[in-house]
Amino acid sequence: MSVKFSPAKIVPASLLIMSLLVLLMPNIASAQFNFGGIITYMDPYCEGWIPFVWYGMFFWLGPPSFLPVMWIPATVTTYYSYGPPTHPGQWLFGAYAPAWMPCILWIWVPCGFWLCPVPIIKGGGFPILYNGSSL
Repeated sequence: MSVKFSPAKIVPASLLIMSLLVLLMPNIASAQFNFGGIITYMDPYCEGWIPFVWYGMFFWLGPPSFLPVMWIPATVTTYYSYGPPTHPGQWLFGAYAPAWMPCILWIWVPCGFWLCPVPIIKGGGFPILYNGSSL
């Protein structure tokens, strides 16, 4: 005896399952994770997908987080005394979003009679939502 599936049974069941998943996990889009550590590497000039427009700074954090993060101008730093991070050796803590932001350097290369912008991806990291730092 074989079991026959019809679209009339599958579609409502899949809609029910998807609805339950969406209702049971509403905070995925607003997820944030805490970090903290000492800045071991800093690149103060990162461009985005728009050529030659500065949009942030790239950091590698040391222990305990060991994490690449990006400081962008939208990062909230007004609640803390020392503002945005400025140099390696500085301690940094806060929260980051689980999204990847590239750190790109655009260069001009000759292409025929013109110069064309070419991206070089230097790295990237998670965007910092808010942070605090030491001197």
